[in-house]
Amino acid sequence: MSLCRPSGMVPVKPQQDMKQLEARLAIQRNPFDREVVLSVVSAFGSLLAHASQQFLKDPEVVLAAVASSSWAMKYAAASLVENHEFFLQAAALNPHALRFAPESFKAEKELIMMAAAVDGRVLRYAAPALRADRSLILWAVGLHAVALEFADDSLRADRELVLHAVSAFGASLQFASESLKSDKEIVRQALLQDATSFCYASSSLSSDPGFVLEAVTLRGRALQFVASDLQADEEVVLQAIAQHPNAMQYAAASLRSDRGFVMQAVSAAGMALQYVSDFLKVDAEVVLAATRQCEGALQFADAALLANKELVLQVIGRNGEALRHASPAVRSDQECALIAIQSSYRAMEFVADSLTQDRDFVLKAVCTDGRSLCFASSELREDRKIVLHAAAQNEASLEFAAPSILDQQPLKEIQQEAASLRAASQSIQRHPASRDAVLRAVLRHPLSFRFASEGLKDDEEFRRQWEEAVRLARSCGSLAGARVYS
Repeated sequence: MSLCRPSGMVPVKPQQDMKQLEARLAIQRNPFDREVVLSVVSAFGSLLAHASQQFLKDPEVVLAAVASSSWAMKYAAASLVENHEFFLQAAALNPHALRFAPESFKAEKELIMMAAAVDGRVLRYAAPALRADRSLILWAVGLHAVALEFADDSLRADRELVLHAVSAFGASLQFASESLKSDKEIVRQALLQDATSFCYASSSLSSDPGFVLEAVTLRGRALQFVASDLQADEEVVLQAIAQHPNAMQYAAASLRSDRGFVMQAVSAAGMALQYVSDFLKVDAEVVLAATRQCEGALQFADAALLANKELVLQVIGRNGEALRHASPAVRSDQECALIAIQSSYRAMEFVADSLTQDRDFVLKAVCTDGRSLCFASSELREDRKIVLHAAAQNEASLEFAAPSILDQQPLKEIQQEAASLRAASQSIQRHPASRDAVLRAVLRHPLSFRFASEGLKDDEEFRRQWEEAVRLARSCGSLAGARVYS
């Protein structure tokens, strides 16, 4: 069987090995104890080899072992193995018990079908005549396309049957005859199911410019298996990365180092930036082209650019969550953080801890998007002023407030006060420099004063005027938010 990639080593399982060693010692010390033997072989069927001869004839013990491992059948008494009824039970528990079946059983179509219905790979044990039985193989391939591997050579050259197999499991193309590996329709169907199946296509197809272009249009990662000269073909590579940006890793090194080509590539598939030459990841123009197509491509930029505030601002203005890829210094920058939050409140998750613990910053953040309260420090989520501003901006942000807030005041009252603050704030935002508008608004809710123009905030006379108005309103009990303002 041909392989596209080298297989990895089977991981060692020391704990499993230790348990098996303990089980082996148990059965070796107690080979005549039925209870011990049954318990051991139920977990490790192949240890039936260490049981007393009397248990190799015991149907219950052998079936328990076979259910755990088909290799247990190797040690079963011939009287059981050759018993048709017993073998049916064994094959029902573990189809691979067929490996030790008498040749006459391997020629039984019904028995093979029963086992193949569970695992098509058991066809490897079937008699040659059955592996050449077209109706049987067509049925088996319909259930388990891998069954094609064990079909007779004549059937692996059967176009209809192979097409049926690769449509279900693209990698079964490896078991097709050489002539069918050159069949465009069959290879196309395999590709639709699995991009890596292209490694089994004939060299005549993997080096055919027209078909390769079609192949990478269907599955971009098929670029990995095309002829080397086509991996250096700009049209082919661009088509591949348009379908799957990761296909860029299979492009020729000459293209991944070609600035002009890379600009085209990342403009079409920003995430392809991951696989371009390192010197181009320092190129601000290349990185910006990539992030315009996909802001997430920022993560592949050189560290120097991730610390470039001006560049990062251009990206987070479109997708605030890209802030996660910026340098610590940029994530500590209030301007960057607020612009990111304006784009997405979830960006608050990626700002520096020093900011999420900074009361002034968090107040600005929740006024930008109340839901950013979700990522504020636990202490600030207990701050009633911050919670009110968050709820005024977006009532849904109340779900992120600390439970202690609701312990102090009923939810309905908080919602009403937040609505009052929202209306007052919106009124000031429409006329931030109007003395009358601001005065009316702060009487509705004093916290709305933060939205007044800097000129009014710095006007001592006006400040005394509205503070006096607020004092009088509070004394009359007509001031909303008096509890917070005080």
